[in-house]
Amino acid sequence: MGGAGSSGRPRRRLLRRSHLSIRRLRDEPADVSLGTELVREYVVATAEEIGQDVAVVLTLIPELTDFAGRYLNGGAFLVADRTEGIEGCVGVTPGADATCEMNRLWVRPSCRRSGLGRALSEASIDAARELGFRRMIIDVVPQRTIAI
Repeated sequence: MGGAGSSGRPRRRLLRRSHLSIRRLRDEPADVSLGTELVREYVVATAEEIGQDVAVVLTLIPELTDFAGRYLNGGAFLVADRTEGIEGCVGVTPGADATCEMNRLWVRPSCRRSGLGRALSEASIDAARELGFRRMIIDVVPQRTIAI
């Protein structure tokens, strides 16, 4: 794994799609708990990465107290799961005029550079289409634009 390719750049690990499951969370206690935990993990990591006070930022995130209301009523929240456990997630939240937002795209650090972010992004676009959205927007913190 890894190593340098002919261009001198490190090779990317390829996503092991045969072992990957991306599933939509349901409005059930275990899924709501999992989704809330993943959003919290994402928010803490983002706050630390951009140098913000984690305790203050956590008070500003509405889905930590109403995950189902934010994602599971008209939107979607997807998780990437392998035998080893959850590796990432992404949310789709409804907006106005058949528009939704892709948000909370999170791939755990040990799983990055494997194509998982792309797989989650594509799955969120598919979920948005299934929900009837015609347009998707994304808002990215400047420190993470390299992931786009």
